[in-house]
Amino acid sequence: MVAFASPSICIGILLALPVEAVTPPIAAGLFSAALGMNMASHSGYWANIIDLSPKRAGFVLGVSNTIGNIPGAENSFSFASEIFHTKNRTFTKAGSGQT
Repeated sequence: MVAFASPSICIGILLALPVEAVTPPIAAGLFSAALGMNMASHSGYWANIIDLSPKRAGFVLGVSNTIGNIPGAENSFSFASEIFHTKNRTFTKAGSGQT
């Protein structure tokens, strides 16, 4: 919960502040806090890899990241293929209702 709600709260505070009140130190501080708290979502993953194989943690992490990224890369290619090879496409202008 902390790993996902806290960064959202930091960004929400930044968006809720008036433009005149946001100085570079405030923006940098809120973004740094959001990114730092976001790393809490990865802590269990990293600790688990190190517990499973302390001597080969780098190798195991590299293999698991590679396997985990394959579906994301394949999804990008299949989406592009679907978009570029679809016949009879109609595009609408935003807000106009025209095709």
